[in-house]
Amino acid sequence: MTPGETISARLQRLESYLQLLEGFRTEPRSALLGDPVRRGALERYMQLAIEALLDIGNHLLAGRGLERPETYADVFRLLCEADLLSESLLEESIGMAGFRNLLVHDYMRLEPEKLGEILDTKLEIMRQLASTFAHQI
Repeated sequence: MTPGETISARLQRLESYLQLLEGFRTEPRSALLGDPVRRGALERYMQLAIEALLDIGNHLLAGRGLERPETYADVFRLLCEADLLSESLLEESIGMAGFRNLLVHDYMRLEPEKLGEILDTKLEIMRQLASTFAHQI
């Protein structure tokens, strides 16, 4: 598989996650966050979407022989430094790496309301990142 094919495959998978997340937006918030199965699915698809974005970003950096990121937040920062990501999109994206860490490592601190907030505010940013990344291949 070529690097472009690898990124395209991940973009397709990301799109499926984003569609699932869009579906959660139509559900009544109290029902979604009050149901541990639905809330767990929301958490997992958020994690997978963010992981896909970070993975694609890493592939873009590696494919251009750019500096290897030391942290997840560095992925977006290095893409911006390489003019592969705008400053404004960088600012919106940095927090997603931290949210990924919260989902994976510090899940006991995760407040259900925060999930709803992220769903409302970051889904469009994820789509913008996907579009930006798609234009890089």
